[in-house]
Amino acid sequence: MLTRRMTVLGITLMVMIALIGGWMVPATAVAQERMAIEGLGEFDDGECGTESPNGQTADFSNKLSGDLTGCLYVFVDTAECGPDGKYLETGVETFVGEYNGESGTFWTTFVFLAQYESCVDGVPEGQLSGGCYHPVIQGSGTGVFRHVQGYLMFIDDVEAGNFPFMGQLEFPEAAEEGTQ
Repeated sequence: MLTRRMTVLGITLMVMIALIGGWMVPATAVAQERMAIEGLGEFDDGECGTESPNGQTADFSNKLSGDLTGCLYVFVDTAECGPDGKYLETGVETFVGEYNGESGTFWTTFVFLAQYESCVDGVPEGQLSGGCYHPVIQGSGTGVFRHVQGYLMFIDDVEAGNFPFMGQLEFPEAAEEGTQ
C-alpha cells in the first residue's frame, strides 16, 4: 500500500512541478513582481532552535541562506517509511526571515519524498536521495511577504549534507504599489 501511495504521490508531485509555470501565471493581466529565488538549506545548528515566533514547538528547524535568509520551522503531520526504504513526509512550515533586507514570515505546506537504504521499525536509515515541494499558503505572509504567492523546491545533496533550494515568489502587492 505504501509503495502504491508513494508512486501516486511521486507522479502527482512531478506533474505539479511540471505545471508550475501555468499555475503561477495569474488568470488576469494584473501586474505581478515575480522573482526566481535560490539558496541553500542546512539543518539548524542551534541558531534557530525549535521554538517558532508564534510559540509553537517545531519538530525541527532548518537555516536558509541565499535569496531567503532565516529559519524554517518544520511541523510534520505524517511520516511513512516502507521496508524498501521509500519515505513520505507531509506537513506545514513557517519561514521567519528576510528577503532583500526586509523581514517577514510565511507558511507553506510540504511533501517530502526520499529513498533510504532501509526502514527499521518505521525509522529511515541511510538516505540515498530526496527532495520536497513547498507551496506557499496564500494569505499567510507578513511583512515583506504580505500577499506573497509561490513555491520552493529543495533537492537533498546527501553527500554534502545540505539541500539547495530554488523557487518562485510573486509579490502582487509590491507590483500594484509600484504602478500607483
